[in-house]
Amino acid sequence: EAAPRLKPKLKAKPKLKPKPEAKPEPRPELEAMAAFAGDDGVAIGRGDLARELEDAIEFDKTYEAVDAMKKRSIHVATSYDDFRNRVACSTLKPVSSKELGVMTPTPSLSLSLSLS
Repeated sequence: EAAPRLKPKLKAKPKLKPKPEAKPEPRPELEAMAAFAGDDGVAIGRGDLARELEDAIEFDKTYEAVDAMKKRSIHVATSYDDFRNRVACSTLKPVSSKELGVMTPTPSLSLSLSLS
């Protein structure tokens, strides 16, 4: 009969203690603001949120204007350049007659410039 094989005794590995997570130092200036922690744990103030919201709204308006112009222009544009120019102008605002009057030179100014 064969003698039973004995398993060699393994030394137990020392258990490593988990490192405590470093907590950020409290900052009173951030606590004074109505702040909350974002995904990365950084405090975000109301002003930052307001700016981010305004930027997102502006981006959405621009996206919608460009998208609508693309959908309209694809049917009426005669060439790619025409299509591209229509889309490029989709976010422009119309100029009021009051603003147009300010931009046009007065007759005396244009006359004096032409004589020079």
